[in-house]
Amino acid sequence: MLFSTMRVLALGLLLSAFEIASAAAPKTLGYQGHLADSGGNPITADLSITFRLYDVASGGSALWSEIQPAVQVDGGNMAVELGKVTPLPPNVWGKQLYLGIQISGDSEMAPRPPLTAAPFALRAGGTMKNTIVVSAEGTPIENGTALIAAAATAATTASENQIVSVEMDAGTFDLGNARLDVASFVVLSGKSRGASNITSANPLGTVLFAGHNIGKHFTAINTGQPPDDNHSTFGIGASTPEGTIASYVTLDDVAGDSFGAGTVGGRWGIYMCAIGAITNSLALAQNGNVGIALRADCEPASAFDGGLYINGLSLLVGDSIGGVSGAYLTGGGVWSNITVSVNQTKTSAPDGSFGLRVVPNALNVYGGLIQNAVVTINGNNLAGATTINLIEGLHVNSGASVDVKGIRIKIEGAKARSISGVRVIADNTSPYRVHISDADIYVAGVQDAGQGGGEIVGVRAEGSTPELARTKIKVDCLPGGANFCGGVEQEFQVPPATGMQAGTLDLDQVSIEVGHDAPSDVGSAYSVAFKAVASARVENSTLRVLRSAADEGGACVNTSGGASTNVHIHNSTVEIRSVNANPATNNCALANGGGGNIEFFGGYVDGDSCTSPGSTVCAGVSKRGAGFLANSCP
Repeated sequence: MLFSTMRVLALGLLLSAFEIASAAAPKTLGYQGHLADSGGNPITADLSITFRLYDVASGGSALWSEIQPAVQVDGGNMAVELGKVTPLPPNVWGKQLYLGIQISGDSEMAPRPPLTAAPFALRAGGTMKNTIVVSAEGTPIENGTALIAAAATAATTASENQIVSVEMDAGTFDLGNARLDVASFVVLSGKSRGASNITSANPLGTVLFAGHNIGKHFTAINTGQPPDDNHSTFGIGASTPEGTIASYVTLDDVAGDSFGAGTVGGRWGIYMCAIGAITNSLALAQNGNVGIALRADCEPASAFDGGLYINGLSLLVGDSIGGVSGAYLTGGGVWSNITVSVNQTKTSAPDGSFGLRVVPNALNVYGGLIQNAVVTINGNNLAGATTINLIEGLHVNSGASVDVKGIRIKIEGAKARSISGVRVIADNTSPYRVHISDADIYVAGVQDAGQGGGEIVGVRAEGSTPELARTKIKVDCLPGGANFCGGVEQEFQVPPATGMQAGTLDLDQVSIEVGHDAPSDVGSAYSVAFKAVASARVENSTLRVLRSAADEGGACVNTSGGASTNVHIHNSTVEIRSVNANPATNNCALANGGGGNIEFFGGYVDGDSCTSPGSTVCAGVSKRGAGFLANSCP
């Protein structure tokens, strides 16, 4: 009777449950198939079958063979263990193989069914039902081919009711110029971050999850070259096939890296266009035009989509000529235990360099919460003029909703037109007020006067009325700089401005120390601990300015927004000091340089009055300050 293989089950070749440890070659391979006669009728019989392994689809010589004398076939279905009679040779693994099947009395069936991935790649995962284990016994390219085949096989059976897991051994899986697209309801996992490594030179990414996925315990590295500045490449990405926000993608103990030669396009370590979570992971972006370690700014489809939750994420970024960001975030979520390291060594960054950047979206109804973040930006005090526009530790764009509870920002050796530890932007249409508490902000840098006006500040509130509590701010404007040096600076929003956000800027238990260190242009250099242009309240705080021997101007509190500026200071210390024994300009503790009112109630003042006659500002009090101080400051 003539037999033929009518179909092979989804996994085709499965490793026996009696397999030895995953690092060793398998002793047996489980095979499941379906037999029918020439008329297509399923067979039920005990048959003697010869099995052979080839490395070609037809012809060639068998690499291995065995005869199993009594294979039970029931309704066309059979299941055997290859290698049970004749041991499988260890030298056949790591290449594409084909299975020859010959029933006694017939010729070998054609075509030979291929293994869907290199042998010793697709195998049963022990006790898990829907698991494909991908070996790393071959070359990196062979391992990568096996991984792509495994993901394709998983996609054929994965569904909401049947989750399929693809598990990588420790080793390198080189995809060449391909990308690993992981279908929905597929779990991709390795042995650990740094042990199971997926590499690719694809210009649009290394691993992409479609939604409803879990990725864990692996590293994905991309060295591809984006074709132009309108495209970006990533180590790990999550997005629907249409490029919209995906649902429920969880990344745990993964690393997404994007780096390589060239200055074109964007490089993103992790691209999270998805609702989900990232825990205990790392993202790195380097080179290209714009580098972003974590980009997660897709617009949600619905206000009920939720947000992105982070707990434990290290972000490394640098050496991009257009600008860099540690994280570019939007929407709601809790973003905890984030560590950002920015390497700012290029002489150009017209788009700016940011540690954490939070931007709004059309459905920004939940707001974000940043908890226990550390942002470090390191420069190298570049000589000469630069085109570095902005360097900012935390940037909150107009319309974004975020609270910050516990953040440490350290900017050192930086040089740019403007440098800010924190920059918060708002206008009169924004209902969101930014709250920052338990923060430690240190900024040391050079204001690049070659680019024109700018400043170095701890916190810049641009059209915004944020609330700062239990916060320490120290600003050192390094030698060679010029222009404004401030602790907390409130300014009107730059064009296109739409007015000041409603409310009062609050400082409660805030310590500010600020000052120039030998500025290059004393005429334009000015140091201010707190500059206000609208209503503000200072409670239980310390505002201190330390002037250099260069005798630049300065003030602890300066109102510059006109008559509507009102600053209430309660139970606080205000002092300005100069290392110049005989400064040419006054040590202005309280000043209303642009008009407005300052009420000082309780506390301690050390400094001069720098106010025009008849103002409502109380100044010119030295080491005195119990109770309300009237204009005459008795």
